[in-house]
Amino acid sequence: MWFLGLSAGLVIIILCVALYRARASSQALSAELKDMGYTLYQMQQRLFSREPHYQDSLTALISWPMFQDRLEQSLNLCARHQMLLGVLYVDLDDFKVINEALSYEVGDLLLKEVSARLQTCIRQVDSISRPNKDTFVVMLNRLSRPEMAAIVAERMLQALANPYLLDEIAVNVSATIGVSLYPQDAADAVSLLRCAEQALRMAKSKGKFTYQFYQSHLQAESVRVLAMTNHLATQEVFNELEVYYQPIMNVASNTMQAMEVSLHWNHPEVGLVLQDELFSSADRQRRLNAITDWMMQKACRQFLNWHALKLQPQLLAVPVRLKQFEDTQFIYRLSQLLQQLHFNPSSLLLLVQETGAVVPLAQLEKAFNMLTYLGVRVAMDERLSSHFPLTYLKQFHFHYLRIEKPIIEDVLTNMKTQALVTSMVLLTQQLSMQLMVAGVETEAQKEKLVALGVDCMQGAALGLALTERQLADSLILQ
Repeated sequence: MWFLGLSAGLVIIILCVALYRARASSQALSAELKDMGYTLYQMQQRLFSREPHYQDSLTALISWPMFQDRLEQSLNLCARHQMLLGVLYVDLDDFKVINEALSYEVGDLLLKEVSARLQTCIRQVDSISRPNKDTFVVMLNRLSRPEMAAIVAERMLQALANPYLLDEIAVNVSATIGVSLYPQDAADAVSLLRCAEQALRMAKSKGKFTYQFYQSHLQAESVRVLAMTNHLATQEVFNELEVYYQPIMNVASNTMQAMEVSLHWNHPEVGLVLQDELFSSADRQRRLNAITDWMMQKACRQFLNWHALKLQPQLLAVPVRLKQFEDTQFIYRLSQLLQQLHFNPSSLLLLVQETGAVVPLAQLEKAFNMLTYLGVRVAMDERLSSHFPLTYLKQFHFHYLRIEKPIIEDVLTNMKTQALVTSMVLLTQQLSMQLMVAGVETEAQKEKLVALGVDCMQGAALGLALTERQLADSLILQ
């Protein structure tokens, strides 16, 4: 009997252990299921939270990360099937003006309409995204020939040029497009995008409402500009500048009327940089006044040395940009420099060049009044490209009007050129000025210009541009 009691007790113990294990297993299973449910919830929340990253909230275009991913995949596909792919950078012209003049809300409406119009110009296999405020990037997938990208670009320009009605406001806007192609321009997505962006910058430099295909020299030019920009920010640049001097002759009296100064930059990476490119690069970096100041000091000291040696050019001609007159500090610094060097202001001739920047007439009037007070002479270069150069001649006093080689290069054979030179001689005489002709390359040109009444000339026929040492060696001043 005791045996039966013991067996029953063991059975009860085993059943209790089994029930305990079952309960524990059930709790573990319940906890595991609960954890799985929480994990699924987390995944769902992450998915929902990432959804905006797949779409531009304003235009409903695909997001920039997704566009880049599609571009990578499409490039792989085009590589396998030996097909072309195009990337278009589309930039709205003067979008900032629309934002500021009409409101940011109207600007957003415009961006929505632009995205809608761009989508009508492409196929389903193509893609559009908006990486920043007013720039759209388009991928043209599986092109059979390069001309297809040009066709799409022209279609987009026309579509975007049609008037917009935004919140009952009529708006007109144009666009500029840069185009790059796989595989001829680049083999990877990053390089292809960069090429299209460089093509866009080139298109903008040509004007609005146009498109430009990438050209290989664009990258070399960008590298060149970057190298100059970085170097201009250092003081080392002044050790790399070299001053050249070229005589301006009065052929009637056979005397040197002036010595013109020009700068060459011997850049350690890009090589020789001529004055126009140097001035433009320095202007962009706000270093033009510093470069001009250095050139002025160097040339004025050399001019004073010549006079100490009884070598007598009458004037020192120094090139400046019209834009520099907008800052009165430039004139103040010029006055200070002349005083420090004991340089006679009437011996200085500023050759005013203009590159399209519009300077308010009030600012110019103030600058010219200050120059007149100082006694500095001024010459106007006929390359003035603003829309009112004749107003300059009427309103300000210039001592010289200078015309360049393109005007007189056919003076021997072109009757209109001869008539133009004769008229300009009379015009300058009536305005109490003197005509200065640059780019005289041959003795025949020189003789013809003398016959037309020109006395003041410069060019290879009268003396080349030389360094200080070359000038001393040649004894050109004697």
